[in-house]
Amino acid sequence: MRGNEGKLIDKVHRQLARLRNPSVYHQKMNMAPGSTAGTPDVYYETKGSCLWVEYKYVPDWSNKRKLPLSGLSHNQVAWLERAANNGINCALLIGDAQGNCLVLANEQLKDIQALHSTLSVEEAKKQALSTKPKDAALRIQAAQLSK
Repeated sequence: MRGNEGKLIDKVHRQLARLRNPSVYHQKMNMAPGSTAGTPDVYYETKGSCLWVEYKYVPDWSNKRKLPLSGLSHNQVAWLERAANNGINCALLIGDAQGNCLVLANEQLKDIQALHSTLSVEEAKKQALSTKPKDAALRIQAAQLSK
């Protein structure tokens, strides 16, 4: 991970460290043997649950009309949709330069193309599971991404 996306991941991981829960294991998949194109950025695991998270950095999405999902590759979309449709805990975390983050997960990722073409940023904010890195870290700690 380089650049702003890597900084976003680091920010969430710092929040995880502040929770002082050593039972949350995480592995960045860009260095994992056998990972392929489309595999989410980070794998998280805690007792009885796991979670795959794809991180995206968008400098400023607050003034956009549509959710900025164009940064997802075809392989990333296919991976997340397949996992969501198979009942695998997965999430998309979009962060911006102002420190906001939007977490969409599981059911919300079953049809990303439809989501991209129909969901406004305002509606996405209403549906978001969290809007700050600390909230995202708490969700990851529990590996629970349902409301």
